[in-house]
Amino acid sequence: MFDVGPLEMVMLVVLAVVVFGPARLPETAARAAHTLRRLREIREEARAEAADLLGPELTGLATGDLRPASLVRAHLLGDGDGEEDGDPPWPAEPKDAGTAAQAAAAGPAR
Repeated sequence: MFDVGPLEMVMLVVLAVVVFGPARLPETAARAAHTLRRLREIREEARAEAADLLGPELTGLATGDLRPASLVRAHLLGDGDGEEDGDPPWPAEPKDAGTAAQAAAAGPAR
């Protein structure tokens, strides 16, 4: 997840010893572990609450589907054409797609 190799891990431990000192390091590490554990619990509670609220709608939804880039990509590639919501799908191509590009390529009018 964080892509931390062995050398980086050793450097983090040395930095922690320098910053917190050898006397406070065990207490600080225990506090950090407790905080991470609590954050994971909060995440799981939120996930369970979202599943309860959304019910079967959330069942087939992958976590990656919630990212804005994934939503836009799905919409533009035709996976999410908007017809489910009653919205008309976007036109595949604007009516005068080449006009502006052709005018720019032709150069200024003489």
